[in-house]
Amino acid sequence: MTSKDIAVIKKSQLFLGMEDNEVDHLLGCLSAAGRDYKKNQIILHSGDSTNSIGMVISGRVHILKEDFWGNRNIITEALPGDVFAEGYACTQGTELEISVVPAEDSRILFLEVRRLITTCPNSCAFHVKLVRNLLSVMARKNL
Repeated sequence: MTSKDIAVIKKSQLFLGMEDNEVDHLLGCLSAAGRDYKKNQIILHSGDSTNSIGMVISGRVHILKEDFWGNRNIITEALPGDVFAEGYACTQGTELEISVVPAEDSRILFLEVRRLITTCPNSCAFHVKLVRNLLSVMARKNL
């Protein structure tokens, strides 16, 4: 992770209110892995399942819903710091009803949700803060 990546992560709603050392610890705890995607390269495909939350680090991605005839409709756009697929990741095994595709070259951080919703043996306060932030993000999207 570059310092620019960390700056985006720290400004995200998911890591809101966390100190540098807390973010560093949690990225390791969540098996965070960054990956680069080219424009129009599929990140997540409808019908697949995922066990990770995606966070846009750079670029922008479109969350798409395809209809019966194959027409794609953009549901929303995710920008740096935004997360996607959190609802699907939290309900493991559920097939995606969306596809996620970069609108431009993008860097995506994947966070393993199983490690997020299972508190670590130390029950660290910042892990609880992360779970609270995730619930807040999901509630806002739900509303």
